[in-house]
Amino acid sequence: GRLLRAPGSPLRGEPTAHSRQLLLQLNAQRAKGFLCDVIVVVQNALFRAHKNVLAASSAYLKALVVHDNLISLDQE
Repeated sequence: GRLLRAPGSPLRGEPTAHSRQLLLQLNAQRAKGFLCDVIVVVQNALFRAHKNVLAASSAYLKALVVHDNLISLDQE
């Protein structure tokens, strides 16, 4: 496969392998509560999360995390 990287980038290997490793590390950090900066509430259950990951995954979540550190996804 063709390697896509910026000139001078220290990244080696395929981008898909790097992406997978990045997501695994972010999930491990979340599981430990490391650098979590938002709490998501769903049906009275609390989930610690990273705002940047939520914002990158959904325009809806991005709009919510910009202003709040506690987000309820329960229907009102």
